[in-house]
Amino acid sequence: MKSSLPVTRFSYETSTLTRLGEILKEYFRRKTVNQEVQSELDSDLLTLLNEDLLQVLVMNGLVQISNERYIWNFLPVYSDNLLLFCDFPRFESVKTYVWLSTKFSGGSWTFARSLPVKKGDHVLDLGTGTGLLALMARLRGGIALGVDINPRAIRLAQLNRDLNSLDSVEFQRRDWNSAKGDQFDLIVSQPPFGFSLGGLGLAFNGGSITGLQTTKEIIQRFNPKDHQILGFFIHVLEDDSHSRFSRLIQEWIRDDSVNIDLQPQYSYPIEVWWQGLLRKQKIDSSFPIPSEFQSYNEVVSYFMYLSK
Repeated sequence: MKSSLPVTRFSYETSTLTRLGEILKEYFRRKTVNQEVQSELDSDLLTLLNEDLLQVLVMNGLVQISNERYIWNFLPVYSDNLLLFCDFPRFESVKTYVWLSTKFSGGSWTFARSLPVKKGDHVLDLGTGTGLLALMARLRGGIALGVDINPRAIRLAQLNRDLNSLDSVEFQRRDWNSAKGDQFDLIVSQPPFGFSLGGLGLAFNGGSITGLQTTKEIIQRFNPKDHQILGFFIHVLEDDSHSRFSRLIQEWIRDDSVNIDLQPQYSYPIEVWWQGLLRKQKIDSSFPIPSEFQSYNEVVSYFMYLSK
């Protein structure tokens, strides 16, 4: 589904958006399977929204009107008392795509729930995307800043913040190299990864195929020797993923006093992962695995915690 955010700032009063967020969260709270959100707003939801609130959705590009029907431009995702909007999954070359997993038992949401945030902790979320990690940190009592180089992500994160009445969370469009790590107790990130297929590209652009290059850059920029804790959710495709990944991290840190806690989460044979990806993106299952993946055996995702 094609979607576009207005170039200008979102147009709404915070109180209006808070009310809208409350209604939407109550609606999605009643649904048993959020992944089945349809492209069209159903009659149950329309009865909950008055004309003013529908116009807020339309004015801000979240909903469009087509043939007198209200259609979602963005996918609403609800879990853990958070309502977040992200892009619908699609298979095209869009570097500004803002993605969020709808699998609440794994991926982004499990990582967000695992953040070791204490009340009053200052948290920096690098590559914030929808703002999930920063907003979850705020729910835990932290003071959060989310940064992203993608202006589309920042606008969505700000909207998600206001929908959830978490106005104390700050989102800034900037490169993470401009952030000063010594101002934060916890630095978190879900590094981007991606690849290209004959002119088509998955939306996780901005990182290497596995996310390792981005991970290395973050570790070397925000060194855990400075008494900071870093948490990542990593996708790695290697023949000996765990041992090689551990060695790489140790080489990047070069400090034996730093504790490395590397927790494998999910592992899929490359063929299984590839077919699942094609199904999700509605691509013909005969589409071959790209040459850059042919030396890999499996896809492994990790949680990683570095602490002094």
